[in-house]
Amino acid sequence: MINTKNMNKMKKLSTVFFKRALPFVVLSVMLTACPYESKVPISTNGVEIPDGMQGSWVEKSEEKSLYPDYFVFSKGPANTFFIKYYDIKVDSNDVIHDTSYSYRYGHLSKVGDNLFMNLSKEYKSPIAVFDSKYYLYRVKPTDDGGYFMYGLTPYINRQFPSSEELAAYIEKYIDLPFFYETTNIMEFYKKEKW
Repeated sequence: MINTKNMNKMKKLSTVFFKRALPFVVLSVMLTACPYESKVPISTNGVEIPDGMQGSWVEKSEEKSLYPDYFVFSKGPANTFFIKYYDIKVDSNDVIHDTSYSYRYGHLSKVGDNLFMNLSKEYKSPIAVFDSKYYLYRVKPTDDGGYFMYGLTPYINRQFPSSEELAAYIEKYIDLPFFYETTNIMEFYKKEKW
């Protein structure tokens, strides 16, 4: 026999929990949002990849880690690139495992003198079918040999039918601070620095 009294209590508790938890869920989604996702890249052909960009890179937030996660940036054909991300794990016997768990591909574009990265969504192997959606980042060199990456804000509320229209839109708003994510500015340095 079903106890409706207990079911009603559970229903009330779950409603109260949902009402109290919802603002925190919404806030956490907003703070961890991905950058703008575009159906077209900023340009259809990539610009030349700068010297020194190839190699192993570590995010500055990992600088205090004894075994930082890192990624390898390598050139592909026709001014494209591949990124292979390594997640470092140390087991209970102090054995280090660098397990690759994601790949990305893309190309660089210029808007005026500014460099942008057209980065694919994640795919699991270098022979997987490529997704034709891109995350867009502005890339700026640091004063000491690294790079900053600023994702375009996910609050751009339109899709562009062509790369030319997207590039014109970016050029129009390129210098506005709210055009970029402010909570997720990434800074990268060569792995050899660690």
